[in-house]
This record gives sequence, C-alpha cells and structure tokens, in this order.
Amino acid sequence: MKALAHIALENRNGAQHGDALKFQKLLQTFEFVLILVLLIKVLSSINAASVYLKRRFDELAEDTRLTNAEQRFRITVFNCVTDMATSQLTQRFTAVN
Repeated sequence: MKALAHIALENRNGAQHGDALKFQKLLQTFEFVLILVLLIKVLSSINAASVYLKRRFDELAEDTRLTNAEQRFRITVFNCVTDMATSQLTQRFTAVN
C-alpha cells in the first residue's frame, strides 16, 4: 500500500499514476479483503495437512528400511515368488472346476 501511495503521489506519468490509484482502491475493497482472508485460511489449513502428511510419510519411510539381508530377500524375492505361485495355483484350480 505504501508503494502504491508513493507511486500515486510522486509519479509524473499519468498512466502509471492512474493505474496506481485504481490498484490502491481495488486493494481496499471489501471483496478483495474477504477473498484474501479466505485464501489465507484455506492455504494455512492445506499447509498444516501437508506438513502432517510429510512427517507421517517420513516416519513410515524410516520404519521400512531394510537393513537385514535376510529380511530384504524375504520381501523382494520370497514374497513375490510366493504370490506368483499362489495366483498360478488359484488359476489352475479355477480352470479345472
């Protein structure tokens, strides 16, 4: 607001002077202030949710690091092979019936 007032008072260019005055009046309208307040509330709520989700994701990521070689093998190989074998057996027995 101070910058607009400065431009409006000290600028000799008529177009810039008029634009600064129009913009200053627009910023002081009830509608603009209402939208600004609502946006601040909505964006702060979104930011709070985002921070919460990031913390939650970071906690989950720390919990699932695979440090043990046996555990890594079980999750990356054994579980995949077991899942494929189970689905193949299910398909074959379904086809027989």
